[in-house]
Amino acid sequence: MPGDAGRLRRVPLTSAARLPAPQSGRADMGNRTTAWTHGRETADELNFAAINFHDSRGFTLRKSLRVERAAGLQGASICVAAGSINGLNLSDWARVNNIRNPPIVFEQKDEIRNTSKAGCRDACCTDASQPTGPRASFPDAEEHAILTDIIRWRNRRGQPGQGRRIKQPRGMNDLCIRGCPSVRRSIRPVAGKAQALHHPHNLRGPGRAGMSLIWTRRALGGATLALPFIRTVRAQQSIEWVAGSLGGGWYTMAAGLAALIKDENPDIQIRVVPGGGLANSTRVNNGQSPIGWGIDAFAASAFKGEEPYSAKHTHLRCLGSGYSPTEHNFLRRADGGPEDMRSILTQKGLRLACTQRSSTDEMTLQRIMRFIGTSVDRIRSEGGRYLNGSYSDIGAAFSDGQVDYLYVALARPAALLTEISQGRRAAKLVAFPADVRKHLIDRYAYAEGVIPVGTYPALQTADVPVTTMDSTIMVHESLPEEIAYRITRTLIRNKGQRLVTIHASMGAWDPATSWKYQGLPLHPGAARAFREAGVMPA
Repeated sequence: MPGDAGRLRRVPLTSAARLPAPQSGRADMGNRTTAWTHGRETADELNFAAINFHDSRGFTLRKSLRVERAAGLQGASICVAAGSINGLNLSDWARVNNIRNPPIVFEQKDEIRNTSKAGCRDACCTDASQPTGPRASFPDAEEHAILTDIIRWRNRRGQPGQGRRIKQPRGMNDLCIRGCPSVRRSIRPVAGKAQALHHPHNLRGPGRAGMSLIWTRRALGGATLALPFIRTVRAQQSIEWVAGSLGGGWYTMAAGLAALIKDENPDIQIRVVPGGGLANSTRVNNGQSPIGWGIDAFAASAFKGEEPYSAKHTHLRCLGSGYSPTEHNFLRRADGGPEDMRSILTQKGLRLACTQRSSTDEMTLQRIMRFIGTSVDRIRSEGGRYLNGSYSDIGAAFSDGQVDYLYVALARPAALLTEISQGRRAAKLVAFPADVRKHLIDRYAYAEGVIPVGTYPALQTADVPVTTMDSTIMVHESLPEEIAYRITRTLIRNKGQRLVTIHASMGAWDPATSWKYQGLPLHPGAARAFREAGVMPA
């Protein structure tokens, strides 16, 4: 603050965590590259004070590709950070230019740097104002180049503006996005020009209430061009996919799958929203979100109306299971205190953090505490602390020393645990006792597994036995059969390495066993896709 620097506390945040931070009260304001959008100001209830500058999207790529223009990136693997608008802009640009490379979404920017060491990505897309930063951080920086082509929004006068309108590029290296699924339509070029449209993801300034499509005189020049455009708009399907917390694996996987599905099915637009493992079943069953991630054991309990659900969720269907085996991780401080799970959870003054209430992580932790003979109320009554928040929030609370223990269910390799292992506070993974694992298996139909040694070198010195669960894609029974079929068909076609590029945990998904999940009825559209692929009997 002016005149009193001690009153100002800076909080480092990832792209995915920068918006939830002021919403949750973790931060009072943000000052970083953040696009001012209609959704962020209305649905997210964030107040944008002023515009600092207008940015674009740029590319950093390997010199070995020998690519000089962005059009040469056909088939290349391009990384973007989760929680930014870069992935959306990249997908739009790639679709319009018939470049088939859905973005690979990473939760942390550090992960993008790590991909350079592994050689598993060709390029990355970032704000055009800061391409030298990511390049300089690569261990093989000299092997990378910054492409001169950029993706830029322009206003009606052809000037870099508020992102309200899209216009044909004036400069040879100015790659204007000519079509944008974000406004639920497909653009057709007109004599080498591009129609100007409102873009809700970059809508701001005066006239913000006008959310319908705004056409230029050029676009309205002929009915023969306008009518096909209108038909395309009306034909496009917009579906909401409820995932997990921002910064978590579910959110990243849903965003990556949405881009993949969109790439193969241009008329299916999927919007990913945050959610939680327990609440997702009810949200999908009630029709609030037609599609959502679920945990196999909890989805089965929801359908039957068993604990923790009080009513049968009879409208739930699925597109199979086995999409992402997920480990439950219990992390402790490494500089003292008890080391085994039972001693940790029953100690006085325990300071523990877990994800939001109604999440499967938190419900599982509650079940473990009941089995051991403790509770949240006991923790607090004995002077302890129990925090709930997003993955980003509770990870920061552990790193900052606000809590000493952390419980999260994340598929490996989890960006959150990788970040903690590279941070300033030493930590160790805690093994799940055999009796705890058996109780969760016998009573609640969980599974068990191990986190292999070397997964998180700084957090473990041997295999760590843990409780596991798996992810299923839940849908409402009213989801059109054709949509369910095409989504499932896309997943089957891209099994293996393509799904691994979205999230490593999806590499084990096998369509031959996915349809056999008995917790929820298989949607007829999914059954059609599995039969067509020859993995399910007719």
